[in-house]
Amino acid sequence: MRVAARADNPLEFVGMLGGMAPAPLFEAYFGLMAARTIMAGAKLGVFAALAESPDDAEGLAKRLGGDRDGLDVLLVALHSMRYLDQAGDGTYTPSKIATRHLVPDASKPLAEVTGSFAYDMWDAFSRLETAIETGEPIGLHEDDPDDPYWGRYMRALFELAELRSADLCRLIKTDRPRRLLDLAGGHGGYSVAMCRRHADLTAKWSSSMALPESGARSSPRRVSASGSRTRSATCSTSLRPGPTTWRWRTRSSITSKAIATSSCSALPEQRCAPAARWP
Repeated sequence: MRVAARADNPLEFVGMLGGMAPAPLFEAYFGLMAARTIMAGAKLGVFAALAESPDDAEGLAKRLGGDRDGLDVLLVALHSMRYLDQAGDGTYTPSKIATRHLVPDASKPLAEVTGSFAYDMWDAFSRLETAIETGEPIGLHEDDPDDPYWGRYMRALFELAELRSADLCRLIKTDRPRRLLDLAGGHGGYSVAMCRRHADLTAKWSSSMALPESGARSSPRRVSASGSRTRSATCSTSLRPGPTTWRWRTRSSITSKAIATSSCSALPEQRCAPAARWP
């Protein structure tokens, strides 16, 4: 699979098939416009607002605090890209693909990737030419451990893992597993998916660095938000100098929302967050 321009009608299809369409123009010039349009829709809360209530540019401007004309351009662009549907009264709602990925409680959420982490990658790739010319790496993993970047990084990776974690877990043939060790598990998304699949499983995963509070809470927060599964889950986070160890356990006898509890110990005060409970 690759990102590419696509035809909207038979004439365009013939032109593209015959090599008459200027592919670099569409893929490089218009491609960056398309990417930034979707990113803006997610970051500015357009998809979330329209999922809550259909609206037009004027209504969204009042709700989100943006410029009416600017939002109108954005809505038209997102509609042309099939991320929004438009009703006869001129109001917009998220399309099927946006509902699946970009609204709150999406079945396959990518709002963090699209509306947050994609901006970090945009900045990183703006330095691509310099990296090629000098041989100096961009340094995606060299930020200070307390930088908010790591929170965006972990939430994005967790969403990406959620796309296939259930499918991957089905490929692991095991009968009523009780314990799981996930080395270099990062956000822990795959361990969480295994616990969702196996009610009696206790998973332990570790990361090669002591994650900051914002990154450490990303996984429990997302699982809690995914909500209506018939089991509860608790997560205790112990951050230490060196490897980070998290534990996740599900109890099938408890129903309603998943609850994540995070606690810190044995680290300098500025590296520890107080215990918190996610609703």
